Amino acid sequence: MEMDFKELHLSVFNSVYPPAEDSFMLTEAAEMLQGRVLEVGCGCGIASLSCKNASEVIGVDINPEAVNMMEENILLNKVVEQVIPILGDASEIIKLK
Repeated sequence: MEMDFKELHLSVFNSVYPPAEDSFMLTEAAEMLQGRVLEVGCGCGIASLSCKNASEVIGVDINPEAVNMMEENILLNKVVEQVIPILGDASEIIKLK
């Protein structure tokens, strides 16, 4: 499935939780974030991709399909330099330091 939300174009796989009301609410807050941002349980990446004022966004998910989908959405929305997808749990972030 594909969807548009605000200025984002998203691919959403059936094997991943689709954006719903809670996701849309998160994007409102995400748009205001600055600096470095971490999203744990990123799914398709809608909140991460909404962090347009952030210098760097890391999206982590334990579902390989979610990370694949997020990678596709990063390319679709041309934020390769800003958003980093990671497969794993929050402990993977420690390895980035």
